[in-house]
Amino acid sequence: MKILRKIVTMAALLGGVTAGVQAQVLIGGFQGLSDPTDYGWTENGTSITNNLNCSFAAAGVPGFADSLVIGGAGTFGNPSSLQISLSAAQIQQFLNNSWLTFTFSIPTSAATGGYNQIYNVQFQFSGAGYGSGSTNWMSGGNAAGTWGTLSMAEGSTNSNQNGEPNYYLYSGYPMMSQTVTFNYTGSTNAFITSGSGYLNILFQGNTGNGSVATQIWNSVVFSQGPFGAALEAPPGEFVVDDFNANGVGPENPTNDDYYSLASGDSTNIYSQGQITNVYGNWYSQASGVTNFVWNTNQLTAPGVKGVNGSLELDINWENQATAGAGVDSQWLIWEQGPNNNEYNMLGVSSLTYTSLEMDVKWDPSSASYLGAQTYSNYGPLRIGIRDSSYGSDWQNLTTGTTITNIPLGNTNWVHLIAPLSAANPNLNGSSATIQGILIGADNTSYANGQFNGPGTLYVDNIVFKSPTAGAVKIPPPTLSIQPVTPGLRVYAGSVVNTYDRDVLTTVDQNQSWIGGAGTTVTYAFSLLSYPNNNIDQTMLELIPVTSGNATVNNEYVDYGAPNGLWLVLAPFGGGQVTATVEWKTNLASANPANGPANIPASNPNAIALLITNSTAIGTWLLTFNSATTGTLTPPGGTAHSFTITDPTAVTDFANPVIAQFGLQPNSSAGEGLYETWGYIGVTNVLDGKEYEDFTHESSDLNLNEVTGYQTTPSGFFQNVNSANVGGTIIIRTNADLYMVSWTTPAVGYNLVEDTNLLLVPASHWVTPDYYSSGNDDIAPRGTAELEGPNEVEVIPADNAATVNGQLGGPLAPDAYFILTTNTPASAP
Repeated sequence: MKILRKIVTMAALLGGVTAGVQAQVLIGGFQGLSDPTDYGWTENGTSITNNLNCSFAAAGVPGFADSLVIGGAGTFGNPSSLQISLSAAQIQQFLNNSWLTFTFSIPTSAATGGYNQIYNVQFQFSGAGYGSGSTNWMSGGNAAGTWGTLSMAEGSTNSNQNGEPNYYLYSGYPMMSQTVTFNYTGSTNAFITSGSGYLNILFQGNTGNGSVATQIWNSVVFSQGPFGAALEAPPGEFVVDDFNANGVGPENPTNDDYYSLASGDSTNIYSQGQITNVYGNWYSQASGVTNFVWNTNQLTAPGVKGVNGSLELDINWENQATAGAGVDSQWLIWEQGPNNNEYNMLGVSSLTYTSLEMDVKWDPSSASYLGAQTYSNYGPLRIGIRDSSYGSDWQNLTTGTTITNIPLGNTNWVHLIAPLSAANPNLNGSSATIQGILIGADNTSYANGQFNGPGTLYVDNIVFKSPTAGAVKIPPPTLSIQPVTPGLRVYAGSVVNTYDRDVLTTVDQNQSWIGGAGTTVTYAFSLLSYPNNNIDQTMLELIPVTSGNATVNNEYVDYGAPNGLWLVLAPFGGGQVTATVEWKTNLASANPANGPANIPASNPNAIALLITNSTAIGTWLLTFNSATTGTLTPPGGTAHSFTITDPTAVTDFANPVIAQFGLQPNSSAGEGLYETWGYIGVTNVLDGKEYEDFTHESSDLNLNEVTGYQTTPSGFFQNVNSANVGGTIIIRTNADLYMVSWTTPAVGYNLVEDTNLLLVPASHWVTPDYYSSGNDDIAPRGTAELEGPNEVEVIPADNAATVNGQLGGPLAPDAYFILTTNTPASAP
């Protein structure tokens, strides 16, 4: 297959749809019998233009001359089972966009109770996988996971449930109306892969408990942004909070600073003391924020748009002399709640904004540091964000930024700028979405945590900002492709931090050389590829299982365990490596020596052997011939003897013991690089021999239904202690052909392939998993996965283009891969 190294950006190919060309596509206007968009709509199977339950009337919905009014019996689906069968042109419009918006209302009536809601939005196409070719994309049965995650609404939303459109009725209720929008992009690839020739959209209503059954419908549209908006250039700023008296929510007249749009709790009025619903302690130990107050006396910084207030943080600084040595004396506050998904919905990321900014001011009565620093100050403030790749962790944006140490005596407002960078591997690519902001300080940054006593900090005008139009242009991604070699490919780094481990761990926990089944015990592995630089540590680890030291779902088990033995390979330049046999005893929460200069004073004999070898490629043998002696045999070399001078080795390294094989980059330059391992073997341990040759595998790691962990085909090894579960991949013999990778950021790009370079991607090119009907193994087959700074995708034989364009056909002699923002076709 030919390899194409050209990237097609945005919609450069003929017929591409560019962002912002079309704000919305109206598929249901409901303005009367002459409205052409009424065509194709039915209610309970009968056309809305010839249906006794349907009428067109001036229903009083603001902004609409006429509306579709649906009446009839009130039960599940009645009303309304409102449905449209999309035409071919409308299907293409569905694929060209990503949001669906509609206006849903109910009239006043004599009803005194009950509910009236939209329960499901269903996409129906061949092979959708639910019922007879349909799937509830928005589901009342899982409102939090669908409506609450993917939708927003504005208008009469007070009775919505986890974002699901709902009205509760009461005596004398007025007409109520809301506009609902949701992101459906997750369904488009499933539709394309299905090859279906039809697509229906069905809205299922639900009424009961004596409510009015009537529903009013207006303006169903597809669009590229929420609420019918076009994709546009990033705005100049996104206001997180200007601390207006009305707080965050639609009642804030200044900037509509929303909070938890989909949680049903989008209004928190600061003048009523509700600021503690929005900000709280993320972490504190010893020092901490004792009070969160909306301060009415503090005005915003000059020249900034906000009015009437700031966030007051009352802090209790406690130094280590008081709190106790080793106690972290720090505090960290956060914008609370897991549902701050206005960030997701409105595209707040390092790709759209370049800085997080805020104004801060210390009260003059605040405790300060008076030690021998460059200048006395009020404390080392930190600004950070929660990134979508972080889970419960966070990313500090101000490391090494001295502006956060505000000098003693400066009690004016200070404007802080924390940079966001699309080039930062912790912030780019598919992990770019920001989930919330954090503000904190670290008393332990100074000798013995010298801050002591109360402090008061005011915070105002928290804003994400982007440069003026044209000032910064994010380059398009670039694509590369390479043949793959059968074996175990282990990627370095999860992009969370450089010390992450990516390893295979033995399932069996009797891996010690102590009490083995033979006179010698050997641990062996072979390397087929090895980066000459930047993978700081390739290792075999033997870790005793001790009480309180978790050995699964713990990538730092080697660090936390009190005892351990390592064989560590490290680059030495010119293709050479050093190989070190290291050990530790009674040193929990510590690394091995990793070099003579770093031997812990409490464990002076931590290095048993240090050699240099001309290459890492080949077979490595670590052999024990007694409890304290053994040999290391490198590729192409002779055996080198070593001794562990541990008088209690028999008990210190007795079973249960796990063996781990893998790597860690220890530098940002290593993240995303990989090694290929040929085999792993353990011989003569208590439970016998464990051996797996990865160069002759027909399957990848698969979920073990007993243990619940991804396990190799032999069943001997699992990746439970890897930071990046998808970072250990078996390249299968006679099954996997190529590895395609591309640089990030690459939001909105699709990898597509075809046999004819001149065809327009929007019309003929398909995603590779089209050829396997979407039935690929775990990512990165069929779904790209972020490895370090790049996205990668394995192309197996069943994802390669065929001569006739049909599934299962003979492979084409030529094939091309490109990245495009065009929507892939459903068939070549």
